[in-house]
Amino acid sequence: MHAPARTAAALLAALLTGGLLAACSPPEEPMMAVGRDGSGRPVLHLRQCGDAGTVARVSLTLGGPEAEPAGTAMPTAHEGLQPSGAAPSGSATAVPYNGRGLPATPAGGGPLWRIWNAADTDRSWTIEIGTTPAGWREEPDPSVPAGPVQLLPERRYRLYAFTYRPHVRDVVFTLADLDRLGDGQVWGHKGHGGEARPLTLEQFREQADDAC
Repeated sequence: MHAPARTAAALLAALLTGGLLAACSPPEEPMMAVGRDGSGRPVLHLRQCGDAGTVARVSLTLGGPEAEPAGTAMPTAHEGLQPSGAAPSGSATAVPYNGRGLPATPAGGGPLWRIWNAADTDRSWTIEIGTTPAGWREEPDPSVPAGPVQLLPERRYRLYAFTYRPHVRDVVFTLADLDRLGDGQVWGHKGHGGEARPLTLEQFREQADDAC
């Protein structure tokens, strides 16, 4: 076989192999969702597979903020977010989410919060965004800004869960999305397709269990 023919054959084989690998890649599972706790604080819900009593290999990253597309409705209940451990900054409401006076977050897309599971043997978590629960550790990353996490209106945020298997689908959300949730609802993906949407916490848990 001449050199050009061998080159073309090698390229074709690479393309076919890549296509087959892509076609066989497992889908990202809808095993993470965002909601609010009983005090109105934004939380994430995460489910992982594996044997009970072992530490799941998982890390979490919150990225953002990104500007919302023009015409997106503005939230009305919150001007910002800080975790429950931070002091309110003059909000007249009982929920300490007014972002005025807090350090500004990066202008676009960088990580705002990053933690990893060091010793927690659970397989299902509800974690307040911006906090580090028992058994977890902050990820040492100089690109993560110091100070409390602040979520802003008219901005989109993306939650990533880095796991071994199964792969978990990212969740993109805004404060307005969370403000639209009814009682018992979370913001996540229903199945493998489409954009994130409201669904019940029970629906989320059922599909996350099915993924295992």
